[in-house]
Amino acid sequence: MTKKQVSTIEPIKDSLNKINIPSFEQKYNELKNRVLSHPSVKQFMNDHNMTENSAVIQYGMTTLFEFVEQKHTCCGAGSTSQCQNFYKGHVPQLMLSNGQINIIYRKCEQMIKEDDQRELASMMKTMYMPKDVLNADFNEMDMNDNSRMAATQFMVEFRKQYRETKELPAKGLYLYGTFGVGKTYILGAIANALSKERIQTLLVYMPEFIRELKSSVTEGSIEQKIDFVKKVPVLMLDDVGSEPISTWTRDEIIGSILHYRMAEKLPTFISSNFNYKQLEEQWSVTEHGAIDEMKSGRILQRVQALTTPLEITGTNRRK
Repeated sequence: MTKKQVSTIEPIKDSLNKINIPSFEQKYNELKNRVLSHPSVKQFMNDHNMTENSAVIQYGMTTLFEFVEQKHTCCGAGSTSQCQNFYKGHVPQLMLSNGQINIIYRKCEQMIKEDDQRELASMMKTMYMPKDVLNADFNEMDMNDNSRMAATQFMVEFRKQYRETKELPAKGLYLYGTFGVGKTYILGAIANALSKERIQTLLVYMPEFIRELKSSVTEGSIEQKIDFVKKVPVLMLDDVGSEPISTWTRDEIIGSILHYRMAEKLPTFISSNFNYKQLEEQWSVTEHGAIDEMKSGRILQRVQALTTPLEITGTNRRK
């Protein structure tokens, strides 16, 4: 090596020696102190009667560091889709298992809230119903009419009995009245009230449901669709009597659904433009003008066994 090279290297070496570069041990100790001073880590050690020098703590330093580097509360994003936590919608928690420190992830407040909303939504299903029915609420209903107050009181008693016995009452309501007085809305309000009790409810617009079944004949899925409707915990049939009437519709579909629910004591709510007597007459006339009062009367008996009649009065709100 030449004198010139030596003279160049020596100043560089001297400069490096003057720089204060922390040792690995120093860095580790700083990191360790930061981890062990974290409130959640200190609480964990306290809960398990551990000291900083415990073997479990020493072996678990990597896990503890991973834990400390994460957020430990709900990030407040307002939606789990925008969550900034390591696992969306979850916060880490230390757990001791088989003498080792592990991290488990629990749902944050926002995730719990969203899960609760999804569960509530799943309690209320509709088939061919208008979207506004999903938001029907007794608190927003015009109560200057005795029939609406009666419907509200029925729902209150229905819910009270369920809360006390954890069993669903066997009878629902038969809401009847002229066009546009709010029968469908009342069904929706009842369904929403029951969904908050975690009671699964299905609302079915009968005319469209019947048409759907007729178009499903070649698919072979009719039985499956009928079973789904007749076995739901609380069933609401909207606009009964307006569906296309035939012996098949009346006996094999409507009759089958109502018979099953009567036998199993499953509550059924029905809305119709017809009162009991008028509905019986409507069902008695089938295709080709044939009249069968015996069968229509038999099915009406099932309706009467399943429901309590309530006439809904008022002005036509659809105008």
